[in-house]
Formats: sequence, structure tokens, C-alpha cells
Amino acid sequence: MIAQDSIRPPAAAPAALQCSAITPPTSLVWTDLEPWMDGEYARQVCRLMGWEASVTLNGPHKRAQHGEGTNHAGYIVLTFETPAGAAAALKQANSFDARMTMPNSARTWALNWAQRESASGHTTNLNGTNLDANVVDTAFVGGEAAVVREYSVFVGDLAPETSNSDLVAVFRNPVLGLRNDRAPRFVLPFVSCKSATIVTDSVTGVSLGYGFVRFTNELDQQRALVDMQGLYCLSRPMRISPARAKINPVLQSLPARTNQIGSTDPYNTTVFVGGLSPLVGEEALRAFFMPFGQIHYVKVPVGKRCGFVQFVSKAAADRAITKMNGFPIAGRQIRLSWGRSQHKAAQAVALAQIQTQSHFV
Repeated sequence: MIAQDSIRPPAAAPAALQCSAITPPTSLVWTDLEPWMDGEYARQVCRLMGWEASVTLNGPHKRAQHGEGTNHAGYIVLTFETPAGAAAALKQANSFDARMTMPNSARTWALNWAQRESASGHTTNLNGTNLDANVVDTAFVGGEAAVVREYSVFVGDLAPETSNSDLVAVFRNPVLGLRNDRAPRFVLPFVSCKSATIVTDSVTGVSLGYGFVRFTNELDQQRALVDMQGLYCLSRPMRISPARAKINPVLQSLPARTNQIGSTDPYNTTVFVGGLSPLVGEEALRAFFMPFGQIHYVKVPVGKRCGFVQFVSKAAADRAITKMNGFPIAGRQIRLSWGRSQHKAAQAVALAQIQTQSHFV
């Protein structure tokens, strides 16, 4: 007879074997919205698309002290009942033509995974930045933020009375910045100027004399560094310089990857996934990347804390790198780059075989 105290429950499975618990979130973040879009619009679109999701937004929101208000804080969160439902909706959005616009709008779709709520209760975007606040810069190590593609400049020496809308106005209409004490010049308007943020004291709310202007066109950002230098915003000339990217301290020491931006090999469809948690297995990794296109295979080498996802098409691989780089999975931000081209590897093997055969002839 077995003693009662000798019977113990089985030990918990090692963390590395509990990979099935790592699943994509059930929420998607919808960005690049028109100011008038609200919760009712989002619900109507969900019904139109056949998405069964609840809609969450923070609004109405006033983006500037004297500017126009919006019905949201720059984003809407769609929450589905299951991760599979969210993945299916994201896959559907990724299948749209790049020129397809949202209903009753000239803007194209911008939908991606939403990170779970932070400890402070705020929804955060893919690089951990608080979406409820005006961000200084959305860039991070390894590329731009996947939620909103923006290009920023720093603007200094601002007058205390300058508002966000004043800053946007002078970039959209540079004639406002011309004064008699400067040589006359013609500056083209910056039509992609999206928004501006004056940085204020967290206690008093008084302007600190500088801010950031964001563009959706990189060429406009580069041109602003030259053409807007010294032009006036209200009573003072502006000092323009590149905006310094917010870098995650965990990723700050990571080596740069030269193959991040693109692959010249048209046959390369392999994505390298670095910084992977040991909790993430092949099936979990597949679930996160499946919405971006058809997958040929997924490989997670044992003990390497990295993985490989090979898509059927290069366009799907490129889309995954653009949208998922820096996304947190199991508490770690993944780093994406192009993997080794299987086509080139096969060519090298074939060439070696030919050389070997010719040697014995």
C-alpha cells in the first residue's frame, strides 16, 4: 500500500515545453484614421467586412491647444473573441490591394497586431510607446514602427505661445514663416506634414520651447531640414534638426544588420527572427506570421533563441518584416531581417557539383 504523503502531483512542465501557451493577441490596432472617424464608423466597417469584434477608442481627443479635435486619439482597437479571429481579419486586410482605401475615405488601410495593455493600463503600440500620449518619435532599433510610418524633425527656439496648430500651419504654408529681415525665397508647402507636438512641462503645462513635426513622406522630412531652417513660427526663427530616435535600452547594444532594409535576390523569401523567447515554438511563431501570407515552413533551432520563417512569396516576406519588426512576443521584442537565400544556396551547391564532376573528367 502506498503511503498518502508519498503521492505528489506531477511536476510542472519545463517552460520550454509550454510553447502552446504563447499565442497572438486577440486585438488589432487600426491607425491612420480620418479625424471624423468614430466608434460607430468602426462598427459599421466591421459589419461590412464580416468581422465580429468589439470597438475601443479614446475620444473625442484634442490634438492641439487651438487646433481641431478628433473623434479618437489616433487609433482604434478592435478586439476579437479569439486569436484566430484577429489573425483572419489581419490576413484579410493584408490581402487588400495597396491602393485600396477605407470606406468613405481616401486613406489606405493600416491594421496590425496590438500589443496587450501595459501595467499602467494604457494600450501600447508595437515598440511599447504609449498610444494615449503624443510621441516624440516612433522609430526604434532595426527600423521604423510598424503601426505608423512617420518621419520626424526637431524644432527648437519656439516662442512660449506657440501651439501645435501654429507649427503645423507654418510647415503646410511656409509663406507664414517669411520675414523682412531674411532674403526672400520660395519654399514649397509640406503637404505630408501630419502633425506637430510642442513638448510641455509635465507639472505646469508650460511649453519647453521645442517640439517635433511629423511627416508621412521621407522626402518632405529631408527637405524641411534645409528649407525651413531659420523661417519664423510666430515671433521667433526656428532651429531645425533631425529628430533623435527613441531606442529601447534593451536593444541599444544590438549589432546593426545590413540586410534589414531589403534583399536584392528576387527569390529570397526567408525571414530571420532574432531575439526569440525560449517559450516560443514553431507553431506559435507560425501563428504570428500566418496573416502576412502563405508560409512554406517555420524552423526554430533548439537553444538558439532565433527562428526562420520562409514564405511562398517575397512580397509576403517583405510585408512581415515591415510590420512585425520589433513586435513583442512572450515579453521580448523580435528582430527581423532577411535570411539566407535558399535559391543562392542551391546555386552554390549545383556549381560545386559541376566543378567536382569536371575535375574528374
